Amino acid sequence: MRVLLVGAGAVGIVFHRAIEQQKGSEVTFLLHKGKPKLLRTKIIDSTTNELRVREHPLAVEVGGRLPVVDTVLFCVRADQLDQAIDDVGPLAPGTRLATITPGPEGLALLRQKHPGHPAARIAPAFMAYFEDDVVQLWHPPFVKSPVISEGDAADLAFAQELAHALDAGGVPAQAREHMMPGVDAGGDALKVLLGAYAIAKYDADALAADRELLTLLGEAVGEAVTLGGAPGVVGFLARKTAGPLLRASILSATRLPSRWSTMWRVHGPKIDAQTRGAVAALVDRAHALNKPASALEAMNARLQVQA
Repeated sequence: MRVLLVGAGAVGIVFHRAIEQQKGSEVTFLLHKGKPKLLRTKIIDSTTNELRVREHPLAVEVGGRLPVVDTVLFCVRADQLDQAIDDVGPLAPGTRLATITPGPEGLALLRQKHPGHPAARIAPAFMAYFEDDVVQLWHPPFVKSPVISEGDAADLAFAQELAHALDAGGVPAQAREHMMPGVDAGGDALKVLLGAYAIAKYDADALAADRELLTLLGEAVGEAVTLGGAPGVVGFLARKTAGPLLRASILSATRLPSRWSTMWRVHGPKIDAQTRGAVAALVDRAHALNKPASALEAMNARLQVQA
């Protein structure tokens, strides 16, 4: 694979390293003008403490001459994807596209801007964040990142190739033709969890000590799961159990990755505006669907006052 990787954040660096492990693969970062070109990427696996360093990865600037590639991977936030697609510009016929943005909207945007190109979305099932100049990486056991095609045979073939490259490079991944039922509902629940962290100033200890906020979190998660489309019995069980399980996990540090608190103290403020927007969007969706949203509304109100 010859990949143009848009986004040099922690997740992008993890994917860069994984894809380059495949013999014959080459990955080039696309960077904005004025940003220093990456001199090296360093990743430490929080489970094994293995340090991996890539000296002088390839990089080009937006507006410069792009390399010949067969794949473009967008490792940017959802609110940055539209501009990132424009930064890449016209694509050669057959160029494949993938995005890590949560939910189906990012994949839909890729297809809208580049119809006819094979496209997929990745749902990263790992935790990665910067600590100084090192990416801290944590993989939950027995969990693989789904690479979803949601399309025709060309899309599925691309998803399978990409998943194989990631899996072979140390990022457990699995191609799927369709997103598993309820996974997007889980993504909506995560947005609510981030909203609670934002109210608690991204301090896990403060969140664990605020029983009123934990109760609101549990109620809001139940509402969000309903919006996310968790089906039938799965949806019912998720609505009943998601809140209590989250509260129990937050109250019991042993159930959280050891670096979770550190990650959100560092990373949370960087996505604060996006978190507020995500919760506000959930409220709007609930109103449009005529679904219960009193807890989401209360969380949204607290976030907007705090902004």
